[in-house]
Amino acid sequence: MVAVMPTAALAARDLAAIRSKRGEACLEKALSKDISEGSGGQTPYVSVSKAEDPLKASGVDGSFEYKMSTDVSEEDGSSYGNYLDIFGFVEGSAEVTLTAGGSSGPVAPETEQHLLSILFKRARANNGG
Repeated sequence: MVAVMPTAALAARDLAAIRSKRGEACLEKALSKDISEGSGGQTPYVSVSKAEDPLKASGVDGSFEYKMSTDVSEEDGSSYGNYLDIFGFVEGSAEVTLTAGGSSGPVAPETEQHLLSILFKRARANNGG
């Protein structure tokens, strides 16, 4: 997803909010609610962790990465893992977010890094970089 803010300053402020402790808590609560609603109202524990500056691309100063995992139990007694990684960065006035997920395991870090690098190059090219 790409959102273009009116100014680079607003995009930077939004990024700071996302990376804050309050932003992390909000994301964890929203993900728990979404998963609970999708699993018949059961409320599984959702573990969310945040990495600092995960994007390994030249020129990216501020980025975020949240990794979420949980086990979801169905009413029939079956269960499955749910993995979701959310990455994002700001380039000029563009906010770029990549969401990668799976149920058999997390998406390979090399795949995520490759996709992020492509997104960064495109954002830089479209922001006059």
